[in-house]
Amino acid sequence: MNNSNSLFFQTEVDNIRFTKQQQWNTIYYTLIASAGIITLALSLKSLTLSTEVFSFLLIISNTVIMSLGIYYIWHYQWSLAKYRCRKNI
Repeated sequence: MNNSNSLFFQTEVDNIRFTKQQQWNTIYYTLIASAGIITLALSLKSLTLSTEVFSFLLIISNTVIMSLGIYYIWHYQWSLAKYRCRKNI
């Protein structure tokens, strides 16, 4: 393997490593945000004006956070597949 192929291979490996790290960070932050919303719901349960409205807002916000997390994880997975395909050429 000449120097240019070695450099290309190392760049692709670094891209894969970075994307995988970003994927794990997204999972961690999504779970932390979801746990924060649940903790907020439990701690503010007695202070709400309307339990139904508050519950609805928490469900919607948790759904949005989880949807964004799933989207970004899917995007990183797609990027990983693209990098791995390029690396194997």
